[in-house]
Amino acid sequence: MNVEWDLSGDDALMKLFQSSPKLSRDLLAKAMYEEATEAFGQSQDLVPVRYGILRASGTVTGPKMVGNTSETEIFYGGAAAPYAAYVHEIERYRHDSPTRSKYLQYPLEKRFPVLGERIKVRIENMFRKLLESM
Repeated sequence: MNVEWDLSGDDALMKLFQSSPKLSRDLLAKAMYEEATEAFGQSQDLVPVRYGILRASGTVTGPKMVGNTSETEIFYGGAAAPYAAYVHEIERYRHDSPTRSKYLQYPLEKRFPVLGERIKVRIENMFRKLLESM
C-alpha cells in the first residue's frame, strides 16, 4: 500500500519549508518515520501469533530520500511472506482477540483522517525545539 500526502495549504508550514528546504525535508522524513513507527507498534498488537514468526518479521525502514520524496516502509514478510499475505487478506480466517486480519491496514486507515495534521504538528514541534536549542 503506497500512501501520499499533500501538506500544502498551511501557510506557516509552507513558509518553514521555503525558508529551509533541506531541514524541512529532514524534519518531514523524521515525522513520517515516527508516525510509521507508531502505526507499526499498533499493528504488532493486532498481528496474529501462532509461533511468533510473522510478528517477528515486521519492521519499519527509512526514512530514505529518493529525490525530493521521503520514503518510509512498514512491512511483514521475509520468510513468512506467503503466510503474512494470507493472514492479512483472508478476513474469514479465525483470530484470537485482539489479533485480526488487516493487521497492518487497520491501524494505518485509522490514522489517515488526521495524519496530515499529526505530521504537521510533529514538524512544527521539532522545528521549535531546534530554534530553542540555538
